[in-house]
Amino acid sequence: MICREHYLRRADRVGEQLRYVAEYRGPWVARLAWIATAFHRKDREAWIGWTVGQKRRRLTLGVNHSRFLLRTEGRVPNLASRVMKL
Repeated sequence: MICREHYLRRADRVGEQLRYVAEYRGPWVARLAWIATAFHRKDREAWIGWTVGQKRRRLTLGVNHSRFLLRTEGRVPNLASRVMKL
């Protein structure tokens, strides 16, 4: 569904992934995907201020939100906010 309907088209991900489907009265109205955070991001580490040891312990707590697809048919008011809240 993401390959067919998301504007970026691609849905292939590397590493650990977490995918969710949101339903409203039966049909799927949204799809969300998260992937494991990158091992090394210079700007992120400078902003957070992690030491090497902190990075090693805490890196698994971070995720990257990689895809968010809202279905176009059957509009639901405030759908994006509702899905993200859940």
